Amino acid sequence: MTDRELIERAALAIGLGVTWEPVHNCHWISLDQGIPVYPWEPLNDDAEAFRLSVKLDIQHGRDGNVYWARWDGSSEVYREEVGVNRVADPFAATRRAIVRAAAARSIHLGIAQRDGLADFPVSAC
Repeated sequence: MTDRELIERAALAIGLGVTWEPVHNCHWISLDQGIPVYPWEPLNDDAEAFRLSVKLDIQHGRDGNVYWARWDGSSEVYREEVGVNRVADPFAATRRAIVRAAAARSIHLGIAQRDGLADFPVSAC
């Protein structure tokens, strides 16, 4: 799954309208009229990833060099290791684990299937 697909699914999980902006190469939060307002990049922004974790009751932590996230009630844990899969530091690993858990939550809630994103599963490891 691409980063773009992860972010789109994570946005669905919290009911956030986002629009892909190819000029800026990122997602933008949209108003009700579909007008892009500002960028939304939870894979790169600690505050946006934290908001995702709070809104979806996603727990996160560390086990050695591996950072993990899972939502309350889930048996699946989403892990990211520093230095693997484009993850440069502990903050990036935590953000990526949170976004993966949020994207998976949208599937669990049935939101991704409704919006045509069910063909791209988010795997736990």
